[in-house]
Amino acid sequence: MNQTLNLSFRTTVTREEADEIANFLMENGISTRVVKNEGDLDHVFQGEAPTDKFEVLINEEDLSKAEKVFVELATKQLDEISPDHYLYSFSDDELLKVLVEKNEWNEIDVLLSEKILLKRGVEIDYDKLDHQRDERKQELSKPKSGQIGWVIIGYISAALGGFLGLVIGYFIWQAKNKLPNGEKVPAYNEKLRKHGLTIFLISLVIFPTVLIMRLALEII
Repeated sequence: MNQTLNLSFRTTVTREEADEIANFLMENGISTRVVKNEGDLDHVFQGEAPTDKFEVLINEEDLSKAEKVFVELATKQLDEISPDHYLYSFSDDELLKVLVEKNEWNEIDVLLSEKILLKRGVEIDYDKLDHQRDERKQELSKPKSGQIGWVIIGYISAALGGFLGLVIGYFIWQAKNKLPNGEKVPAYNEKLRKHGLTIFLISLVIFPTVLIMRLALEII
């Protein structure tokens, strides 16, 4: 069995949350590890604020088992949820969106959304939900274009010997998007990734050279 723990099962803001999830998985016989993504610069280049995040990684072959144990836990807790839970204020369309984008919500929220819809007499078309989830996955899988501003800044920084060029180049080259199944795919198209790699390699040569020259001048 492949024990490579590289599938992102959950992402949390705090280490405590990630450790709690990891411990629960291990109690159910699922190997896991927690890694920290400092700054999460992938999102900076996509117009989002940088935040430290913790990822709970598992073996891809354990995904179904991990999802099953969390659903079972959520099902047991469902009846304990207060009637003033925020999901009760959601519209039918908003609750259906929770079901479509279930990977962005915890299991309790997904199950409660389904329960509320059924209680309201809303007929849930599960085949349609699966189709919408597939469409969303395909959309998220498409690498983005654009980011010309960051490419220009990256080349200028690389030419001037700045460390910023090294950072920008690496993250344009290596930025990833997370799919609903935990898989990660390149965030940018091949053309942009080539620019990122070029910026990174230029910076990799120029930055240490400039640094050495500055140190030499200080000694002289």
